[in-house]
Amino acid sequence: MHITIPSSVTSIGNNAFSYCRRLTSITIPSSITNIGNNAFGGCPVLISVTCLATTPPSLGNDNFNRISSDTLYVPADALNTYNANSNWNSVFGTIRALPNAATVKEAQLVRKLFVYPNPVVNGELRVENGELKAGDKIEIYNVNGVLVGARRALPLQTTIDISHLPAGEYILKIGNRTAKVVKR
Repeated sequence: MHITIPSSVTSIGNNAFSYCRRLTSITIPSSITNIGNNAFGGCPVLISVTCLATTPPSLGNDNFNRISSDTLYVPADALNTYNANSNWNSVFGTIRALPNAATVKEAQLVRKLFVYPNPVVNGELRVENGELKAGDKIEIYNVNGVLVGARRALPLQTTIDISHLPAGEYILKIGNRTAKVVKR
């Protein structure tokens, strides 16, 4: 289960999502300035965290303790700040910049596909676009132009499981927009 916290939220309280056994990924908006103690503690299948804040939120104790080898995705202009922040860099094995835009809002404003993580390492790919509508067709092609996957989009953001595809390069197509995707 993926959760996108609304941008009207500014703080995530103590134990807010602790022991959410089905939470696999979360997107934290740029409005968040504080994450309380154990807010994401004990979430055994949480494998993907995207934080859109350019200033790392203060991070309480016992958060994200089960995913220390996974990757945190942050805006490109905040990458160095997160890497230098001991609260964040001690929790996540790797901190990477989001491709194509610093925030989802910017991606929607410029109307580009926002595809991440790229390269895909855990088999789960997210696609966001300000014009993405429920039912839009998302197609995945291999480098030979053969259709290897397709699904219908959800509004604004869709998660696609590509774990069944072999490592390599793929082309993601939605309408007349395309994006190159690498699976490792």
